[in-house]
Amino acid sequence: MLTTTEGRNTVSTLIEGKLNPLTGEPIASVAPPKQHLDFIAFTRDAEKGKEIHSVYITNLRGEE
Repeated sequence: MLTTTEGRNTVSTLIEGKLNPLTGEPIASVAPPKQHLDFIAFTRDAEKGKEIHSVYITNLRGEE
């Protein structure tokens, strides 16, 4: 799920009532998750203020 904590957008999982962030740094956007995949694609700002983004993926263990 996409979460916003302390003003930062991150991708997180909710397991047994505990919120586990999967991305270490703030993200810009996230692709809709697919049930049959064990990874999620998201973007981060590559250059602040220039609207240039890089695409990353993370698995459900938080390994980018």
